[in-house]
Amino acid sequence: MHLEPLAVTKKDASRIVSMPKLVQRWLHHGWIEVVRQGGRGCETVVDYQSLKNAYERFKKGEHPPLLPSELRREGED
Repeated sequence: MHLEPLAVTKKDASRIVSMPKLVQRWLHHGWIEVVRQGGRGCETVVDYQSLKNAYERFKKGEHPPLLPSELRREGED
């Protein structure tokens, strides 16, 4: 029997997908459900199924918009 985790840390999600910036975009634009918001001494925890769903959307060619910080950098060029 194979069991999948119900939730993973944001750090683990970045490792699983191997693209930390993409995970940040998914979080910012609501593609991944946050189970527990990180704070002082506590990591952000995300729903594993929503992470899988976001990855499937990405594989099908959907791309989340850039982060506000990335948009500012593009405007500086």
